[in-house]
Amino acid sequence: MRFSRHIFTAACLLCLSISLFSSANGQTPCEVALSMIDNESGEAVESPEVLLFPKAGRSVFKGKAVAGKIVFKGLEDQEYGLLAINDGYKNSWFRISVDCGALGDSGRKNVLLPLWKGEGNKTMVLEFAEGEEHLKLKDLGLTKEDDSASLDAPTRISKGIVNGAAIRLYRPEYPEAARSMRLRGEARVKITIGYDGKVESAELVKGNKIFRDAVEDAAKRSEFAPTFLMGVPVKVQGVLVYQF
Repeated sequence: MRFSRHIFTAACLLCLSISLFSSANGQTPCEVALSMIDNESGEAVESPEVLLFPKAGRSVFKGKAVAGKIVFKGLEDQEYGLLAINDGYKNSWFRISVDCGALGDSGRKNVLLPLWKGEGNKTMVLEFAEGEEHLKLKDLGLTKEDDSASLDAPTRISKGIVNGAAIRLYRPEYPEAARSMRLRGEARVKITIGYDGKVESAELVKGNKIFRDAVEDAAKRSEFAPTFLMGVPVKVQGVLVYQF
C-alpha cells in the first residue's frame, strides 16, 4: 500500500512538472486578442457578437466584445475560424492559425478585424494580408487582390427533416391533458439552428396544439453540430418530427 502511494505521488509530481514546464515556455495556454473597427472610419465597433470555431472539435467559444475588443483565452495550437456579427454590418469570417510556442512571453496573438457596413444576410469572407497580423483594410490602401478576399457567403440555408443530424435530440414529455384523452399523432416543429449549433427558435407548424409546449421545449433543448457552407458557418432552418 505504501509503495503504491509513493508511485501515485511521484506520478502527480511528474504531471505538475510537465504542466509548469509547458506554461513557463509559453506553449499553453495562449490567447487571441481581437480588435474590431469600422472599415471606413477606423473607429471601434462597440459590441459585436464573436464566435470562435476550433478546426478540431465541436465546441464553440462565444462572447460579446466590449468597445470593439474581446480576448479568447486557453487556446491550443491549431486553426480557428472566427465569425463577428454586429447590427448594421456584414458578418465577417476568417481563419487564424494559433502557434502558442511562437507567441513568446506574452502568450497573446493580437488581431485587427475590419467590419464592412451592410446587411447581416451575407458574410464577408476575409483573408490576412501576406505576412501581416491584420486583415486587409480598404482605407489603408491594402486593397483586395482577388475575389476570394471579398467573397460573400449566405448566412442561412433551408433543410428538410433534421432529426438525424442532432447531436442531442430530446424526447418531449407526453402532456397529461393529451394522456387523459389518449391523443396520438405527429407533431412537426420548425426550428432555426444558430451558427454554434444551438436552437434559436422553435415553432409548432403541424399537429395538435395540446403538444405545443412539450415539443417546442424539447426542440429548443436539442443540439446540433455547426453547419458550414463554402467553409463558412451558416444558420439552418429545418423541421423536427415527433410521434406521440
